[in-house]
Amino acid sequence: MVARDVLVEELVAGRSDALRDAAANSLIKIGALDMALRLSSHTDPEVRWRIAFSLREADQASLRTFQAGLRQQLDDTEATVRIAAAETLAQFQVEREQFIATAIESLASRDRGVRMRAKQLLVSTKPLEEQHLEKLR
Repeated sequence: MVARDVLVEELVAGRSDALRDAAANSLIKIGALDMALRLSSHTDPEVRWRIAFSLREADQASLRTFQAGLRQQLDDTEATVRIAAAETLAQFQVEREQFIATAIESLASRDRGVRMRAKQLLVSTKPLEEQHLEKLR
């Protein structure tokens, strides 16, 4: 319990990006899924995208707990949260239609990093259906 609280504190208020990333990953690795689920709707988008990204460390069974939360993050107000959720869903091969739609939409982001991640996600997602290809033309 104490370790979990320290990790949450570091994730939310840490001074170093590397430590915040490590704290998010560690929450998943120690199985603090209930806390990670709560943090996935935190007011700070830095916390939300780190949780979405860190869920890649989860196993397939744990992902079922988060699938609905990740699906909600596809509609987040922050582009970094949306693309992190899409990448995680893609890794687990779930919610295909939703993550592809989010990736296509992310190609228009003002954030160059988000655009690049969206492009990489689409390139790695094969095959794309005709309806998706039409949106890319």
